[in-house]
Amino acid sequence: MPKIHCYVRTRRREWCLTQDELAKLVGSYRQKVREIENGATRPTADELMAFAFVFNHTAPTLFPAYTDCIQDEVMAAASQLSIKFERDKTKNGVRKNTLLQDMLARVTSHVEYV
Repeated sequence: MPKIHCYVRTRRREWCLTQDELAKLVGSYRQKVREIENGATRPTADELMAFAFVFNHTAPTLFPAYTDCIQDEVMAAASQLSIKFERDKTKNGVRKNTLLQDMLARVTSHVEYV
């Protein structure tokens, strides 16, 4: 797994927290916080939400590269499914294809404005 840059260490230091103190706040352990800060491991969904809550930042702000990685994975899967959904002319197929098109539009508009 490639290293995922994040801003947890920066925010932790801004607030003068130790890794142990931050770990207690987010319901984790010091070693995991260290690994997350070093980009050696990905945070769980619960940890993402906890970090965002503690620092009053969104997960994409704290973990921009991780967010991009997840977005790429989701969009690759969506691309594969879109072929199937485009052939499905049922009401459900049209609805599913609309969801994928909306996802693509959100990603495209986000990229253009960032």
